[in-house]
Parts: sequence; C-alpha cells; structure tokens
Amino acid sequence: MANYKETSGSATTWTRANRVMILNPLEPEVGKQISFFEETVAKVGDTVIRSDSGYTSAYYVPDKQVELLDPQSGEPTGKTITHAEIYQAIYSMYITAAKARDLAIAVTSNP
Repeated sequence: MANYKETSGSATTWTRANRVMILNPLEPEVGKQISFFEETVAKVGDTVIRSDSGYTSAYYVPDKQVELLDPQSGEPTGKTITHAEIYQAIYSMYITAAKARDLAIAVTSNP
C-alpha cells in the first residue's frame, strides 16, 4: 500500500528538556528532587515535529558538584556549582517572582 504524500529527505533530530519539575517536600526523609521531562525534536525542512520521549531525575545532595556547560555549545565552562547553590538560586528566583506578583496584586487591589 502506498503512503499518502510520502516524501523522503534528510532530517535533524535532538533531545531536549522541555519541562522541569521540582519536588520540595516538607518531610526531609522524602528527599528533594528535580525531574527533567524530555522531548525529541525532528526538523524536516521547515517542519518541526515534537514528541515526548522520556525523563531523568536527580536527588538533592547539597555538596554534590555540577559541571557548568555553555548552553549554546554544550561545552564545559571549567566551572562547577553545588546543588546547594542551585537550590539557593531557585529559591531566590521564586521569592523574587512571588514578591513581584504580590506587589502587582496589591497595586491593582488598592487604587
């Protein structure tokens, strides 16, 4: 049976994290965890096709080192950061966003 509108040619495919979920439970025995949900992307000509393709997770270990990579090239920068420093940065980003939201609500609620 022939395939409708079948074409052939070259494609470029890659995997990327498209969602990140952070679990920050109150119970310390559960453990903090970050999960990265992945998608496979295929580019055929000008068409981009995305498909969920998996996930990976890491548990929080305060002193564990993470090698920093350049987001454009994927190459190591020669620097590292600890899980504790990442946690601090994410916490700071959350508090900054929450305060900005609260200020916006206060301004619109109190003319």
